[in-house]
Amino acid sequence: MLTKAHLLVIGILFHFAFIFTIFDIYFVSPLVHGTEATEEEDGIARRLVLMVGDGLRADVCYGKMKYPGTEGDGKYLAPWLRHKIKHEGTFGISHTHVPTESRPGHVALIAGFYEDVSAVTKGWKANPVEYDSTFNRSRHVWTWGSPDILPMFVQGSPTGKISAEWYDRQLQDFTQDTRVLDTYVFDKLEKTLQEAKEDPTGELNQLLHQDKIIFFLHLLGLDTAGHASRPHSLEYYRNMEYVDENLPRVEAMINEFYGNDGKTAWIFTADHGISDWGAHGDGHPDNTRTPIIAWGAGIAGPTPEDGGRPTHDEYIREWELPVKQNDMEQADVTPLMAHLLGLSIPVNSVGKLPVDYLEAEPLVKYKALRKNVRQMIHQYVVKDAETRARQLRYRAYSFDGRSVDERLQDADAFAFDNNDPKRGLEELDRLFDHLKKSLQYLQTYNWLFLRTLVTMGFVGWMGYAATFVVHNFVTPYTMMHDNSQLANREASAARFCLYMSVIIYVGLAVILAYQKTPLRYQLYAFFPVLFWNITLTNIRYTAHGIRKWIDTSSSRPIVEAIGLLVMCVALLETMVYGYFNRQAFSLCTLLLGVWPYVHRPREFHQKHRIMGFVWLGLCIIMAGFTLLDPIKKENLLLINVSGLAMLGVGVYGYCQIFRSSVALERRRGTRRGRVGIIFQMLIQVVALLSTNMAVLSLRNKLGLPWVCQVVNWVCVIGSLVLPALHMSVLSDYRYRVTVLFLAFCPILTILCISYEGLFYVAYQALLYTWQEVEVGLYYKPLRRGSDQLELRRDDPEGALSREEVVVLPTSKESLLRLRDLRVALLFLYFFQIGFFGTGNVASISAFSLDSVYRLIPVFYPFAMTALLFFKLVIPFIVTSVYLGVINLRTKLPKLALFSMVLVMSDVLTLNFFYLIVTEGSWLEIGMSISHFFIASLLCAIMVIVEYGSMLLLWGATLPYQKTS
Repeated sequence: MLTKAHLLVIGILFHFAFIFTIFDIYFVSPLVHGTEATEEEDGIARRLVLMVGDGLRADVCYGKMKYPGTEGDGKYLAPWLRHKIKHEGTFGISHTHVPTESRPGHVALIAGFYEDVSAVTKGWKANPVEYDSTFNRSRHVWTWGSPDILPMFVQGSPTGKISAEWYDRQLQDFTQDTRVLDTYVFDKLEKTLQEAKEDPTGELNQLLHQDKIIFFLHLLGLDTAGHASRPHSLEYYRNMEYVDENLPRVEAMINEFYGNDGKTAWIFTADHGISDWGAHGDGHPDNTRTPIIAWGAGIAGPTPEDGGRPTHDEYIREWELPVKQNDMEQADVTPLMAHLLGLSIPVNSVGKLPVDYLEAEPLVKYKALRKNVRQMIHQYVVKDAETRARQLRYRAYSFDGRSVDERLQDADAFAFDNNDPKRGLEELDRLFDHLKKSLQYLQTYNWLFLRTLVTMGFVGWMGYAATFVVHNFVTPYTMMHDNSQLANREASAARFCLYMSVIIYVGLAVILAYQKTPLRYQLYAFFPVLFWNITLTNIRYTAHGIRKWIDTSSSRPIVEAIGLLVMCVALLETMVYGYFNRQAFSLCTLLLGVWPYVHRPREFHQKHRIMGFVWLGLCIIMAGFTLLDPIKKENLLLINVSGLAMLGVGVYGYCQIFRSSVALERRRGTRRGRVGIIFQMLIQVVALLSTNMAVLSLRNKLGLPWVCQVVNWVCVIGSLVLPALHMSVLSDYRYRVTVLFLAFCPILTILCISYEGLFYVAYQALLYTWQEVEVGLYYKPLRRGSDQLELRRDDPEGALSREEVVVLPTSKESLLRLRDLRVALLFLYFFQIGFFGTGNVASISAFSLDSVYRLIPVFYPFAMTALLFFKLVIPFIVTSVYLGVINLRTKLPKLALFSMVLVMSDVLTLNFFYLIVTEGSWLEIGMSISHFFIASLLCAIMVIVEYGSMLLLWGATLPYQKTS
């Protein structure tokens, strides 16, 4: 058997390795290398202007918005764009894919290609776009905008192809006027055109008068305003108006420069939207629905809506645009730009040319779409050959029983022979959809094999964790080998399992190598084989231990075992449902409030009446948090109330620990402990005052005072460093948990925007009461004279009468009982509550950036993400520490309870693995990814923070015990 340290290390490695399995199975990049490019043609337009309003929602662009604090029906924020829709161009909704972030959004627009979900991190580094794009295919590109977007296209293109200028990162200050970001772009465009005018024979002017050129205007002000102030704020609305007011200026400048030659095509769109809480990334419709408006050379004018057959859905009908709506996928913008300029379609593009946007005869539209279909056929042929070469047995995709060439010939026959290009377009549409499905089929060809490996990995991990629990904490391994004959049989079985495991792994490794899979796929084979080898080697002893565990746990072992099993299944599946509906956690928490009275009604009510009422009250309070609106707005009153509540808890803990006691006063380190806690509370006071100053300054648009920024960082660092200096001076576990509680108070105060601080106080109180309830239920008071060993209870307040004591285990450490399964299950439940209780939905993008501005007012994604992640982890650390306290007070071995948690935790992960959605609404797809990612990440975090809690409680003792 592996040691306890091995369990933690392997657990961390396994979960971090398998968290990426959904990307290797469900969301594999469809990038195809070695495909042929379609031919170039004479473009309808000589130049194209692509304007991207970063973070612009479709409803804000098209609809009538009501300014905050004003009366009336509101007004349209983009009247000039609406004029273009009604009189000059074509419009619709561009549906984006997850992740709804800037890099994958721009790649889809410009390259026609959907990067896999992991590409979200590439946008935060200057990683180049490593595949074909309309920028690469164009003659030249001029672009201005953000330092987070432009460099990745510049570095991924031929030298000199793209002329780019971006502003300094310091200009992306969330606390300042965001319109300055867009002003920079408009001014740079004007300056470039003016320089060309002043030197008619210069290189710049000659380049600008060539064909197949692109102007790319990246307008980041909307996204920055949305993050800083939310999309229904005055700042966001003003930024939209500002963009709409300056677009006529852009059009006039370019038309004047080119002498109004009518050869310019214009596209205005967005890379992603933004949610009501000022975030994006997931598949919420507010993030995936973006505007798309096109006008100019080659673009069809507006088509009046047929009153008998409206084309608008309910979402867009309110916008009062009486013209035909033509929706598209975001990647469809790429072939549209390529067609307008006469470029080769980027070889990796999966976008379909939106022919309804073209001003052309049906036969011309047919030829344009046919070129698009041929480009897709090239991808299919190459991908099919690659997949076929990597399979021992291969089954090709069926195009309804006919080959691709035959289906293309049928479409040509309708268009050319029968002079029916509209029918030909329909056939091409169907063939294009088949080609997209064929590429998806080839991407998912190995699904069954890989999903089987992943399932065996998670089930095997649970089996290994169960084996570890039984052999270490239920029936120690040495107790099961007294019989030499049994030991010999076990050795033979172990050798057989080892030989079979080696054979199976070698076979899997050979298959994976033959398929030329990435090296990490070997881990997907290694971990299942490792876990199942250990599990099956010890299966007889594990089964024997479980039977013994059940038989010796209570007077009614079968009834209790069945009851606990039902409770486990019900609570675990309720947690799964809670990811979709947070209110489920409220119901469960309320039921937990009455659980002690159901478990031991008379005994608990008699001995722990006050504790029971406190527990019930805290469960009711905690149930309320998951009923609150997950979209939080900054509330200084709640921040102050929670900050004062934290101080109150700190004072209470101080008084409880340092009561006048001769025994306590004689302890070494008592004075240092007193001073340390007082200093921690002083840091909390400073953090609260500084937070108030920062909030008021930011609210008044005065920016973040540098004094507040420095003080806040000092408080954050000091609150983490100070506990390390005095945590170990006292071994009393109550002292340790109080120091830990106060360590996180300044951080949460600074990062709090609403009720998160109050949740932290209530959560801490609930966990402290939980461990008291568990200890109260764990031991039965007995009269003196019992023949069992009698030891004094952890009862400094004298809650028991003098005739009563509590039975503790006769050894220094006891073995697990069946009832300990309940403790592990509740720990897992409270771990989930620590995530959902703060009002955050099951999506990372739900976390507001408002609080981070008090530390980092300028856009630094990794630093901001790290702070938000740390804010999330704080409840997990606290929960793990209290599990360690229960472990300590019940005299169980270290990791005993936590090892049981590991057996159950991946039930959630496996649920979400099979609930991954790859089709349907973007909301469903995005949320399914978030669910699996969060559940799997929580499992890995549990292992890490549990190890951390062991360090925090190292050497901790009960109040009456001597310090080691």
